[in-house]
Formats: sequence, structure tokens, C-alpha cells
Amino acid sequence: NAPAVNSANAGSTVPVKFAVTGAVTAIDSQPVDCATLATTSVGPSALQTVGGPEQANGEYHINWKTDSSWTDSCRKVTIRMPAAENAVAYFRFN
Repeated sequence: NAPAVNSANAGSTVPVKFAVTGAVTAIDSQPVDCATLATTSVGPSALQTVGGPEQANGEYHINWKTDSSWTDSCRKVTIRMPAAENAVAYFRFN
């Protein structure tokens, strides 16, 4: 749960699971500053995934294919849905 920062290896496939209520309209990631978690000037981009997403029992599962160039950087993953607030997770890449 945000603002916790998950650790992952850049270039790996990372399983991501969110608790959701309602339909998911988009999933994206965007670079953030590792110290403040503030977004950078680079806009969000669609997540590259391995296999299809699964949604069941109020949970949304995806296998996120990360980029090896993200070593020593951080990113925010956002699950966008028609709700008061989107689901967010932060990752630091080794």
C-alpha cells in the first residue's frame, strides 16, 4: 500500500496485485523521484504485461514486465478506475 515502496529488479517480471472495487479502466506507470515519490515531468505510459490481467474477488492481478534501464530509479503504478481515488503502488528498481 502506498506510500510503501516495493523493491524489484529492473528488467524482471513483477507480479502486482491490487484490491479494487469496480471496473479497471487503465493501468500505467510513471517515473517518480525516489526521495519524495513526486512524479517527474515524464507522463504515464501503459504497463507492459506478460499474459493477461486477472480480476476476481475484488483483486486485480497483473504480471508487469519492467525495463532493465530502470536500475536505480523509482516508478509509480496506477490502476485507474471510476472511483473517488485510483489505486497506486510505488517501486524502487535495483
